[in-house]
Amino acid sequence: MRNFAEKLLMAFMVLIFSANFAFAQNEFGGVIKFDKTVHDFGDILISDGEQKCKFTYTNISDKPMVVHRVISSCGCTEPAWDKRPLRPGEKGVIDISFKNDQGPYPFDKGITVYVSDVSKPIVLRIRGVAHNKKKTLEEMFPERFGSVGVKSKVLSLGQIEQGMARNEAVEVANLSGKEVVLSFADLTPGLKLEPSKVKIPAKGKVSVTYIVDTRSVGKKLWGKSLFSAKVLVNGQPQKGELAVETLIKENFSSYTPEQMKAGALPKFVTSSSSFGKCRSGEVKKLSFTFTNMGKETMKIYKMDSSEPGCTFKYPESVAPSAKGTIEVTIDTSKAKGEVLYVFSVITNAPARPIVNLFVTGEIEN
Repeated sequence: MRNFAEKLLMAFMVLIFSANFAFAQNEFGGVIKFDKTVHDFGDILISDGEQKCKFTYTNISDKPMVVHRVISSCGCTEPAWDKRPLRPGEKGVIDISFKNDQGPYPFDKGITVYVSDVSKPIVLRIRGVAHNKKKTLEEMFPERFGSVGVKSKVLSLGQIEQGMARNEAVEVANLSGKEVVLSFADLTPGLKLEPSKVKIPAKGKVSVTYIVDTRSVGKKLWGKSLFSAKVLVNGQPQKGELAVETLIKENFSSYTPEQMKAGALPKFVTSSSSFGKCRSGEVKKLSFTFTNMGKETMKIYKMDSSEPGCTFKYPESVAPSAKGTIEVTIDTSKAKGEVLYVFSVITNAPARPIVNLFVTGEIEN
């Protein structure tokens, strides 16, 4: 169990992430499509000096578009981009220079992009880990699938809107002294790994792109969703699976401004509660009441919890101006000490497609 301070920090990160609607996929507003939204430099040395990468984008609309501004989150990252209007189908490039002069530390920098006819700014990211001295492959890739190493067996893909796809890349290392063939099997519908089969030289690395396409899952998934694949080394299945976690929410790209304003809008009496102190194993029941302030019927697609032992009862639809109540039951035997539960409500509200509710308490043995 994470300690309370760590969990509180994570809760604030969830709030920030939930508000970042533009970062949900590689296509934005039916106007622009990026080849990626994250570039991972991986493990680099400070002595390597300045690092460069690029994000390529395409005008997927039926009229000219222009990237007005590109702003980095700090002075260590410098963007340059095509400022000319692009015709439908044309491509442009955002070049990024990262100074790499402040380590050693893990870095994750945001680049905010403003595009014509896209209502919300688009956030791209560069990330990696800068080191003073070179680390071994085993140190950099501690999780193992036989002789193949990864930094983590669970990959995060952030948020994706219904009907959209998103991709990122991950490095995979061959920790052995012989060439190996890496491949994948039994992929969850909607997950794709490219290349699906690749040779990795001895002590070498390859980049594998993982893609989740919500149009290929067979049925609509909502909220936290986990995709997985078996890892094969030289054709032999390895213990465990490579997993990709994401959060799927509603897609409002086809809405007119009038529809966005008239959409469902939940207003909660309170978004936080506490059950105080209790003994481990007690069952706690709480409720959150809200009113649909919008002009359209509000739908709740799903509810997720940050911690195990929680069940929910909620109305699937709430008429305009009507009230609704979410009932939460917590089995406290699944946690101990100071706890923070974050409940994510996945809705059809354009302004609040994800609502986060919070419950705190202290569980004694």
